[in-house]
Amino acid sequence: MHDNPVIELARNGALKVTVRARSGAPAAEEYAAEELRRHLQEMTRAGPCRRFRFHAAPHRIFINDREAAAQSGLDVPADLGVEEFLIATQGPDLHVLGGGPRGVLYGVYHLLESLGCRWFTPEISRIPKRRTLRLAPLSVRAKPAFEYRDNFNWDTGDPVWRVRNRFNGWHTPLPDYMGGQVTYGDGLFVHTHFSLVPPELLFDQHPEFFAMQGGRRRRDAGQLCMSNREAMRVAAEEVLRRMRAEPRATIFSVSQMDGGGYCECPDCNAVAAEEGAQSANALRFANAVAEITSREFPDKLIDTLAYGWTVDAPRHTRPHPNVRVRLCSIATCLAHPLGTCADDGSGLAGNGAQFLRALEAWGRMTNQLHIWHYCTDFSHSVLPVPNFEELQGNIALFKRHKAYGIFMQGFGDEGGGAESQLLRGYLIGKLLWDPKTPLWSTVDDFLGGCYGRAATPVRRYYDIYHQRLREDRRFHFSLYEPPASRLFDEDLVAPADTALAEGERLVRGPQRFRVRLLRDGLAYARLCRALPTAYRLQEDTYGPTGDSGALSVRLDKLEQDWRRAGKLFMGEGNPTKDVVTSIRRRLRSHPVDWLRDGDRAVAILPTLCGQILEWRCHGRQWLVPAIPEDFAYPSPAGYMEIPGHVYNVFQCRRCGDSLQLNTRLNDGLRITRTLTLTGNTLAIVSRIVNRSEKTVRWSWGARTFLAYPGAGEVAFQSATGPQRIAWGDIPQTSNPPHGARAFEEGLLPNGEWRVIFAGFTVTHRFSGHSFIRTTLGRSDQRQGLSLYVCTDNLNTAPGDGIEVRQELTIEKT
Repeated sequence: MHDNPVIELARNGALKVTVRARSGAPAAEEYAAEELRRHLQEMTRAGPCRRFRFHAAPHRIFINDREAAAQSGLDVPADLGVEEFLIATQGPDLHVLGGGPRGVLYGVYHLLESLGCRWFTPEISRIPKRRTLRLAPLSVRAKPAFEYRDNFNWDTGDPVWRVRNRFNGWHTPLPDYMGGQVTYGDGLFVHTHFSLVPPELLFDQHPEFFAMQGGRRRRDAGQLCMSNREAMRVAAEEVLRRMRAEPRATIFSVSQMDGGGYCECPDCNAVAAEEGAQSANALRFANAVAEITSREFPDKLIDTLAYGWTVDAPRHTRPHPNVRVRLCSIATCLAHPLGTCADDGSGLAGNGAQFLRALEAWGRMTNQLHIWHYCTDFSHSVLPVPNFEELQGNIALFKRHKAYGIFMQGFGDEGGGAESQLLRGYLIGKLLWDPKTPLWSTVDDFLGGCYGRAATPVRRYYDIYHQRLREDRRFHFSLYEPPASRLFDEDLVAPADTALAEGERLVRGPQRFRVRLLRDGLAYARLCRALPTAYRLQEDTYGPTGDSGALSVRLDKLEQDWRRAGKLFMGEGNPTKDVVTSIRRRLRSHPVDWLRDGDRAVAILPTLCGQILEWRCHGRQWLVPAIPEDFAYPSPAGYMEIPGHVYNVFQCRRCGDSLQLNTRLNDGLRITRTLTLTGNTLAIVSRIVNRSEKTVRWSWGARTFLAYPGAGEVAFQSATGPQRIAWGDIPQTSNPPHGARAFEEGLLPNGEWRVIFAGFTVTHRFSGHSFIRTTLGRSDQRQGLSLYVCTDNLNTAPGDGIEVRQELTIEKT
């Protein structure tokens, strides 16, 4: 046994150590040795390291050479885990040992961090410059707190950065020479049931494979029938096929689709009743697949979700040994760790309490629980998300409940640019390795590296928000927090912006731009809150009251910064250009095209998705206007159709007594809508043709939002006989057709329904294509009744299409 002296790594810019990978070492160990050599050279500004001339240096660093370690007298543990490492000095030398390739790499990075190296972002590192570099005797053995560590985050998607910060998850491919990663089957990461049992191929022959809702098997229900044994077999065969085709993949998701209600068939209902939770059906389905696949591939895993309506654990069913459950914390508070919120009636604290109960229940039944957690604003990604303390508290909580792995869903859309996602990704890497990592000193370390002299004011920006959340446990926010949230009230935004303005003055170049991007999030919140909330129809224009010029200038500045930053998406799947377009349309006036017949008139807005804004008949206006709470206000007013989006612009031309609207959607669908007003009748003919070169899946629907003159009833003829819907039986809903009463199959109107008011009858006729559903919903607050009709999901080949004809007639009675 040798005494362990101080190891002199470099003196006066000359390296005094040689880094050695063992003979025949795998590529990951060679890469680990090269990473150490590269950083030591950069730190000391020395020349190239000598790889094999050991007599040229008094000290050696051995990379996973167990034989050399044993010969030196070092006690080498035999039970090092695959990501575990041991760093120890022995005599004049240093040994970095790992249980697997990633463990070796992590040992090298731990050593470099102990020497002051940091990799804050893929572009920003801190490599201290020291001509003389000494290392005191040490012996460190460490392993990660969680065996699976992933963060879905575009900004930190660089593989070199991810390895250095010790992520091992699936979202950024890590080559073998970087230690590899946990690999999911291609296309089988989440929401996979329809990939395994596709409705477009199997529904016609096997409707029993798919969820029953409202008494019928539905192609568009969005879920499988998870009690169907044959559907389980089909899914297992497809998973087996993919396992054989992808030998490197180790885990395959067999999980429910996003959204969509669960199956209500007698068998599924019986299982849920027996187990006290809908999750029992999903877990039994995954177990059945694992039972089959494990016979051929005992080392490959199946995972499934506890998410939304499957979050609660079942009473009796336990996961198969090869099944991993991923428990998802969606719809919980992002402001405080679970179990520390005060309930304010918003639902977030209550959802958190439910999730905490589920965490405890699932944790009792498996020691292989995975967590899916959220750490961004999915709707408005540039807005502040002050969740650093929530992240640390919940990661520690998950560790106490023996979670096996954690997937943090940040902002993964191309271009990234969500508020503080670089810092958040850095923190998450540290906390997933060790939840006890000092939070705010780690934040300060990052801020110093990325913001320089602006670090102190930027820290004050974060403190303003986090301090408020510490003081008020009723102050909640979610992953869909809007600009109208009290999180963006002036009492918080003003001091936060003042702090960032100070930081912006202190720095130049890239550091200044980083500070300004934080300020832009606050400016965006202020802009959204200042948008017009009153619009006026004046002859041939429809626009906001007041002058919006100053707001347009503010938007121009934000758009310029976002373009420079490469920010392509503002929210999940929501392009920044669409958001900017929506705001611009809200700030400017829009041309109105009129159809007139005597004193009857219809106002159409081609630049706002071709919506019908007003229908004047019998001395009154019959359509409900949009209100500021509506999505993409002022677009969703009066009469609207899908397909189409509130951002779509239609070209309008007159054809005799009619108006024809035309547009082409991004997926290649061409929409032609012809409107004709004859007396009290408005005729609408909608033709949609696929002008692309591939089959397009879509559906057609139309909503007429009537401004009713008082209570009434709805009458129609259906296959099961005449129907009369009393006013009190029409559901109240703030966002129709969501939450409205649906009529399908035998209750579907036979191409016509009538709304009967005192003194008036509105008749709505529709034909030209088979319809699958109609809905009724009313809003007494807005004095509106929603009449909605839609088709089934359609698969339309190139050149094919449909035509739908509607007539709306208003008569005095």
